[in-house]
Amino acid sequence: MFATLLKEENLYRRAIFGLHRVNAKLTQGFQPISPEEIEAQVQSYSNYIQSFSGEQASRWPLAHLVVRDGTSYDLSTLDRWYVRETGEWISGYLIYDLQLRVEKERYRPAAR
Repeated sequence: MFATLLKEENLYRRAIFGLHRVNAKLTQGFQPISPEEIEAQVQSYSNYIQSFSGEQASRWPLAHLVVRDGTSYDLSTLDRWYVRETGEWISGYLIYDLQLRVEKERYRPAAR
């Protein structure tokens, strides 16, 4: 999904590579983003996700999650580190309170 966003969405391309790499009018020696550069960023992000730990999640804990109504999100990674309380609808958005999962709850073996 991240690769698709980098290939197709200027917002993500600007955030990762800088506006000067997305908009040819901003620089004389414009160099478009290459497929190799996109792949390198995808690999870097993948490595980051795979190495992310509970210790890192607890360093800067999140208190809330705000999502737009009517949009589908994959929250499985967030749910690995946080418990979402019942959400509250406000002006087209769903706002969840978040609680950081404790280590033993996160790695507790499944009941048989």
